[in-house]
Amino acid sequence: MSILAQSESRSSARRKLEEIAVVLRAVRSVSRRCLELTIQGLLNRWVTAGLAGDPREPAPWCCPRCETDKRSAFRRNGSYTRRLQSLAGLVVLQVPRLRCRCGAHIPLRFPVLEPRAATGGTSGSQSSRVSAKG
Repeated sequence: MSILAQSESRSSARRKLEEIAVVLRAVRSVSRRCLELTIQGLLNRWVTAGLAGDPREPAPWCCPRCETDKRSAFRRNGSYTRRLQSLAGLVVLQVPRLRCRCGAHIPLRFPVLEPRAATGGTSGSQSSRVSAKG
């Protein structure tokens, strides 16, 4: 095999590897966005269902101050950003917040999110790992 043929063979292999890397980045990006949309939808649907359910049924959460669990006592109070590290990349969510009519913030425990880990005095974003629990 000539030197010229070896050079062309190497550049062809390198080009194929670069194309594969581009495809993998695109797949990872689409997977990350699908994961982000799915988890965000689950969070929003869970809170919306808890607020809009049968008023005679208790809400899926309870106020830590006045201890009410009546659905009519709660309202949406914005959201906060939560960053999760997954195999597909960093997933950014807007986690809903609730407030009771007495003014207390309602701590929510979402079935699809682990509690945030306490950090030892570091500033910046907090991130958790998305894990599949079976």
